[in-house]
Amino acid sequence: MRHMLQGRTGRVIALCHSGSYVTHRHRMIGFARHFSRLDAPLVFTHCLAGRDSDELSFQLILGVLRQFDDVVGIYNAGGAHRGVERALREQGQLTKIAYFGHELSPESRHLLESGAMMLAIDQMPELQVRRAIEVLERLIGLRAGPVDRSPISFRIITAENLDG
Repeated sequence: MRHMLQGRTGRVIALCHSGSYVTHRHRMIGFARHFSRLDAPLVFTHCLAGRDSDELSFQLILGVLRQFDDVVGIYNAGGAHRGVERALREQGQLTKIAYFGHELSPESRHLLESGAMMLAIDQMPELQVRRAIEVLERLIGLRAGPVDRSPISFRIITAENLDG
């Protein structure tokens, strides 16, 4: 996000389910580290807990957008993309604020296609589930031999590289 917003100044904010998910905490810590200098042109100012609720996320994002006119980036570590989209649309910021999210879902696909979301970080959850099932099958004796334990890469998806 910092690279894509090069030359712009303002606030970047983040949204996650809550602090109860370890992965979301790690995502927030990693994101905040890149914007930690208060004298930098881009400053991380808010970490909002939307609980993956479209309505709550809408209210939280809308509140920040109404309070500050210098928001240039939103990172959503969780779900509730429709709520973010609604807040951006209501404030006339739908394609003006760099919006980054996670996972390729019907909602994120729609946002990528419309230009409201710049990119989605897809961790290929279907492959993660398949691997977990293979491990369980091995543990209970339904699968012989070793289970693939190679790292699962993530994909960066933009409107330009959406499949089909």
